[in-house]
Amino acid sequence: MMAIWLHHAQTVSDVQESLLPLRPLAYTTVLTILDRLSRKGAVTRVKQGRAYVYAASLSFERSRQETVAELVQSYFGGSRERLIEYLENESTSARHEQAGHLSHLENSPDLQECLL
Repeated sequence: MMAIWLHHAQTVSDVQESLLPLRPLAYTTVLTILDRLSRKGAVTRVKQGRAYVYAASLSFERSRQETVAELVQSYFGGSRERLIEYLENESTSARHEQAGHLSHLENSPDLQECLL
């Protein structure tokens, strides 16, 4: 999606080429991903000559808003405050995990709620 947002409408070859420096992918892989994004409504495609030209259906900002809303709903019970609290405490949790202290997650109410 970033390749399409940054370079606007593109063909499969254009997307593949723009991804090469970061993540070289086969043409067929990029085609499959764009086809799936098209079926999900994330991109539109219009046939131009022998190729399809893909364009984003949503702006980057709208996509980010929807993704964050899904994240908040799925992992934080719809509470933005819980997300903010998590982010504020995340650096402490990361240090514990690096030290091998994962036991605090096993009985986490957040994890239990997420698994339901």
